[in-house]
Amino acid sequence: MKVRDSRDDPLATIHGNHLCGIYGSDAGRLDLVVPFLLEGLRKKGVCFLVAPSRVQGVVLKAMKRRRSSLDSDIKAGRLIVSEHQKTPAAQCRFFETAMKKAEDQGVESFRVVGDMWGL
Repeated sequence: MKVRDSRDDPLATIHGNHLCGIYGSDAGRLDLVVPFLLEGLRKKGVCFLVAPSRVQGVVLKAMKRRRSSLDSDIKAGRLIVSEHQKTPAAQCRFFETAMKKAEDQGVESFRVVGDMWGL
């Protein structure tokens, strides 16, 4: 049996319902974000990528290399990609609306990536 090492899988040690990933480079961002979102999609959750358009493009390109159905995930609302809303209240309403819609369709889990450097 192989022991999982967080150097091999940056998400191997994550438990619970909140993760604050700190990274020092664009590559570090991808190392955290891509596996986190792909695992959420694999587990049939709804995932959010809230980031500036430049960051969205880089993340989506990296995800597409590992998941050929990514465009279908976006079209079906399993991966919701958005820039930050103009105010915190508007951001909360955005999440509430999207999550309520997904819950009404039977979705039970959500993963949110909010690239805070874009604020």
